[in-house]
Amino acid sequence: MKHILAAALLVIGGATQAAHITDKLAVGLLDTPDAQTPRRVLVSGTPVEVLEQAGAMCRVGLGDDDGGWLECRYVTREKPARAMLLEAQARAGEMRRRIESLERQVQSPRESAPPPAAHSTRAENRADPVPDTDSQLLFAALVGGFVLGSVATFFFVRE
Repeated sequence: MKHILAAALLVIGGATQAAHITDKLAVGLLDTPDAQTPRRVLVSGTPVEVLEQAGAMCRVGLGDDDGGWLECRYVTREKPARAMLLEAQARAGEMRRRIESLERQVQSPRESAPPPAAHSTRAENRADPVPDTDSQLLFAALVGGFVLGSVATFFFVRE
């Protein structure tokens, strides 16, 4: 009996699938705050403009010159998760394209450059097509500090 129960649990357990609660929401748009039947259904992410609030109800305007009343608890200033996800995916795609473009630019000079001469110095052999901006900024700050210090010393020593 125990074996039959275990086999049944395995069969039932194997048939289950992971699932999630959807973030899609449908909100009824009403003609009046006390209407019971919606005349239109709005889905998550529909942009609205809050025109008026009466208790728990908000009068909203839509981009297509339509409008009506709905419960204020369904209105938020935050973008829905789906819209934020789509924007993040678009930004990630753009960053991927920029990285690929930069990688092609970095590879092009290396492939077309002649091999270094046997007698060249180590600095000449170094292939660094992308400048080290941190080093450049540090160098500029040091030079700027030196110049500023020299000018200040000149004026203080003169007086």
